[in-house]
Amino acid sequence: LAVRLQRRVTTGLNGTLNFTWAHAFDEGSGLGTGQNVPAPQNSRCLQCEYASSNFDVERRAVLTVVYDLPFGKGRTWLKTGILNWLAGGWQINGIYTLETGRPASEGANGDAEGLGSSTAAQRMNATGISPYKNFTQNVQHWINTAAFTPQPTGTWGTAGRNDFRNSGRNNFDVILQRNFKIREGHVLQFRY
Repeated sequence: LAVRLQRRVTTGLNGTLNFTWAHAFDEGSGLGTGQNVPAPQNSRCLQCEYASSNFDVERRAVLTVVYDLPFGKGRTWLKTGILNWLAGGWQINGIYTLETGRPASEGANGDAEGLGSSTAAQRMNATGISPYKNFTQNVQHWINTAAFTPQPTGTWGTAGRNDFRNSGRNNFDVILQRNFKIREGHVLQFRY
């Protein structure tokens, strides 16, 4: 689902809101590429890898605002002379992005399955405790580590692929820019 709302509020002020809701599933985006998961946990059971894709972002909202300052030629104030040249052509732009985090998997170190290789995606055992509840979340502890325990040697981990999500994005950017009209159809832009 994708929704776009666009509105010109007043002269010189424009806004756009984009919202996307989606969910992508697969059996191994990134498998064998070195991205997040080097290989399936059990290469004889690819359907066991079916989960949210590595690139899945379930919800994303982006708000963009562009405001042409009311100074200079064609605007409300300072339309002529040196003040037109100094104050005209300025814009303030803002972009606010809010999105859910991408999926991730917990991993076991070494060769817990006893395969003689640590290149497979060795997962831990799920304990049934929520990775998001009943603990203090901070930068060092994004998930509740009590939700996972090391699997016994020679066994596959019971936790699924991409069974929790990393932190999402909550970002605001502001740009101050000036457009210098060189000649018809040509503009030089300064951004700060």
